[in-house]
Amino acid sequence: MTLKQPSSVVAAIIPWNVPLIMFAMKVGAAITAKNAIIIKSSEKAPLTSTLTRLQSFKMGSLIKQAQFPPGLINIISRHGHVTGKLLAKHLKICKIAFTGSIATRKKIMQMAAASNLKNVTLELSRKSPAIIFADADLNMTAKATEFSIHQNSGQHYQANSRIFVEESILDKYIKKVTRLMQTSVLAYSKKRILNRELIIKGKATKVNGKEAKIFKKEIFSPVLLVNTFKTEKDVITRANNSEYRLFYIAFLYIQGSSH
Repeated sequence: MTLKQPSSVVAAIIPWNVPLIMFAMKVGAAITAKNAIIIKSSEKAPLTSTLTRLQSFKMGSLIKQAQFPPGLINIISRHGHVTGKLLAKHLKICKIAFTGSIATRKKIMQMAAASNLKNVTLELSRKSPAIIFADADLNMTAKATEFSIHQNSGQHYQANSRIFVEESILDKYIKKVTRLMQTSVLAYSKKRILNRELIIKGKATKVNGKEAKIFKKEIFSPVLLVNTFKTEKDVITRANNSEYRLFYIAFLYIQGSSH
């Protein structure tokens, strides 16, 4: 038998990159399920943190205007190693949700288990791969992967930061995606001379080795890494060769495809 009942008091630790979206997701789910919620915004990144706090205060004002019962939705914004720790260990909090790094996840899970074995929901880091087969529509694929890595500056879990292209179409894909970067996203900086010329001007470089650290670790920025593959079995193995396995996408022509 499945018993569905409120957790009573829940907590949510949200990141700095999409604060309002995360706020709405966590608060909406909690109060719909008849829970009170304590939500903590991120203290990281000066400008974003300031915006997050201002948005949180504004949301708090709107919550009061909507006449939610006092104590139903509670907003705090302090350092994670202090406030996050208190939330994870508090004996009267029955559930905690966290969005952020794998390293912090481990600490939260340990504290949640050691305190009152509270329920934990996690959304963690990503190094999301896109697999492009030779029969894919390259125009659509180039647009989709370029948009994915630049949307919100690549600071979201769906960002395809690892691209695996079937060997026979590598040159065509590189040409198309580079042109998109130079003519759309980077067009505004054509005449600017910056230290990071490689990235700003959308040029390509080579990083040798399938085991290169840059190809396996999260960057959380609009950096697109492209590698090739020969067989489906090979690319599946390599796409899974990362501790950040959260989101995958494949581009191929379905009708008549052998994949």
